[in-house]
Amino acid sequence: ELLPKYVFAEVNELKMKERHNGHDVIDFSMGNPDGDTPNHIREKLVESAKKTKTHGYSTSKGIPKLLKAIADWYERRYDVVLDPQTQCVATMGSKEGYAHLAYAITNPGDVTVVPDPTYPIHNYAFILAGGEVKNFGIVFNEDYEIDEDRFFNDLQEIFDNAEEGKRPKHVLVNFPHNPSTATVTPEFYVRLVNMAKKERFYVISDIAYGDITFDGYKTPSILAAPGALDVAVESFTLSKSYNMAGWRVGFFVGNTRLIGALQKIKSWLDYGMFTPIQVAATVALNGDQKCVQDITDKYDHRQDVLLDAFANAGWKIKRNKASMFVWAKLPKCVEHLGSLEFSKKLLVEAGVAVAPGIGFGPTARAGVEITPVSGVVHNLSKKRDVSIKLTDNVDDILNDDSIDIVVELMGGVEQPYEVVKKALQKGKAVVTANKALLAYHRYDLQDIAGDTAFEFEAAVAGGIPIINSLRDGLSANHIESIKGIMNGTCNYMLTRMINDGVEYEDILKESQELGYAEADPTFDVGGFDAAHKLLILASIAYGIDAKPEDILIEGIENINSDDIAFAKEFDYSLKLLAIAKTNEDEVELRVHPVLIPNSEMISKIDGVMNGVSVIGDKVGETMYYGPGAGGDATASAVIANIIDIARSGKSTPMLGFNKPLESGLKLANIDNMVTKYYLRLEVEDKSGVLAKVATILGDKNISIKTMVQKASKTNSVNLLLSTHSCKELDIKNALKELKNAGVVNSEPTMIRIEE
Repeated sequence: ELLPKYVFAEVNELKMKERHNGHDVIDFSMGNPDGDTPNHIREKLVESAKKTKTHGYSTSKGIPKLLKAIADWYERRYDVVLDPQTQCVATMGSKEGYAHLAYAITNPGDVTVVPDPTYPIHNYAFILAGGEVKNFGIVFNEDYEIDEDRFFNDLQEIFDNAEEGKRPKHVLVNFPHNPSTATVTPEFYVRLVNMAKKERFYVISDIAYGDITFDGYKTPSILAAPGALDVAVESFTLSKSYNMAGWRVGFFVGNTRLIGALQKIKSWLDYGMFTPIQVAATVALNGDQKCVQDITDKYDHRQDVLLDAFANAGWKIKRNKASMFVWAKLPKCVEHLGSLEFSKKLLVEAGVAVAPGIGFGPTARAGVEITPVSGVVHNLSKKRDVSIKLTDNVDDILNDDSIDIVVELMGGVEQPYEVVKKALQKGKAVVTANKALLAYHRYDLQDIAGDTAFEFEAAVAGGIPIINSLRDGLSANHIESIKGIMNGTCNYMLTRMINDGVEYEDILKESQELGYAEADPTFDVGGFDAAHKLLILASIAYGIDAKPEDILIEGIENINSDDIAFAKEFDYSLKLLAIAKTNEDEVELRVHPVLIPNSEMISKIDGVMNGVSVIGDKVGETMYYGPGAGGDATASAVIANIIDIARSGKSTPMLGFNKPLESGLKLANIDNMVTKYYLRLEVEDKSGVLAKVATILGDKNISIKTMVQKASKTNSVNLLLSTHSCKELDIKNALKELKNAGVVNSEPTMIRIEE
């Protein structure tokens, strides 16, 4: 269950089907050497296999002569001296070695860092061993050369941000890199070893393609870096260098502790390779290495032929310094297909099999390369730690034909509207996190977008995929209601007021100090932020075109400790809710504080978290919970939208429909809404007052359900009442009459009850 479907298997199945149907297939899809194993190696295998004594159990860590040959090979090649018995171990190829090494050195929950993209076993060896893998994307230039400074900055950031008990214990690197073919310098490994000692982690280096190099490049070994044997192991395989892929011969060398752990687990799990194979491998490593150069020269020639042929067809691919394959950027005309679909199309229509890039990890999820090109800022003089070109002129990106997607994160309404409109008119896809923009301009932007992709997941509830859930996942349902906690600031403040007895003014100040609330908090605490998000969801669910001015919006500014005490006494939770609810041919849209029973799922959402409850006529209630704001949550949603567009372009209408599923719905008049209410009335502490209150409420068809009297710091008292269900207009009129009759000493407080 821990393993996903092997992406390469999908292409292999299609390849076999094509061949079964009698079609010729040119196969570039797997790094499987097709040349002969050199004669002297095969002859040694035959000679050894004829000896009876070689057919028994072998030595799991490798026969002594093979271990010595491995050590001698490293000394000749890299001037690295190894103890054959304690610092070398033979493995049945790289995959077996990585699987057993991971089992040997990984405890449940241990973290291994694996740069991405990568050969799949690098990730899944540690996942299958019960560990966790932390990936970060390798940054390349146009020629797929690694940005070494960025590599170390990104790696350091992982350690700096690691949670207690989750600091990575291992970092795995692979150069020449599979799949990008990128190479590194010896200085790269010096930096990596120094960092490993500082941050206290082990390095696992894979140089499987170390012999297959061109144009004078020589693959460095991490073990040649000073002090590397204290922190590093390295793997190598004879598969490519000697055309011995099916023989399954490889080895790990380096740090005594890690090699000892691998030797120990192998002694429990296998008896080593067939002895004649180990004998032949010994001859391969000790013998004349001209055969390796001959094999490398053949790959060099094949690369030239392949690149020339593809270039003549209009597909230009860079030349590699190392490895037996090329990492090719998709031609622009097929970028929209993604690597997997393009691989299938190439196989079926042209009879050419290739490996899809998406099989090598998360940064290949989109199936195409996604490259940040440029950023627009107001102040170019402000120092920013970014690696892309910056400008203060938005036309620089709008007029750049190489830019396919514009991400709008400006904030505000009219200025971003003009930018987004121009981007769409130029055929550029748009991703935005701007809820205010959509609250006012979502319908005209949908018209302008037409067939151009426009995504906005981050605009509502941050990291919660509520837009896609409502637009796609629940598209078979008529949506009966939406109730959402969509402002983390208000939810944090109310949670602290309820749980810790903090007064409104104090918690507002604290929220501002923590960065949850702005210096002017009106947009959050006044309910306007949540209202903008509600309008977006209502458009998807109901096709309602309303503006913030059209709906009921109230904030949490007037809530005090008496309201909190009432909520606790009667088993309510107090939340700022955004509510959309259908009633026959009308839709209520409103944002305000709400008393909800503690038995409701949404009442459990505390702190800065967001939550959205959606009730569909078929599925019933579904609940969505997660971080609603913050850099990571917003980035998660924005990047997900970018990947969606890269994968499939425009797959869904912006607001979820070409023609709304619901028809004839109109915005309800809130005065006609029927619900229960909580009232806080400050009155004189004298006889007859309660009778007046009851009479006025009764005259308006309002029935009192519960009542609590709370002493005040003045001569007055607070009456805390809850009502049975009644109309909004009747409550408003009753409160107005209470004021006009002089029954109350201050502005009454009213909170709706949702049950």
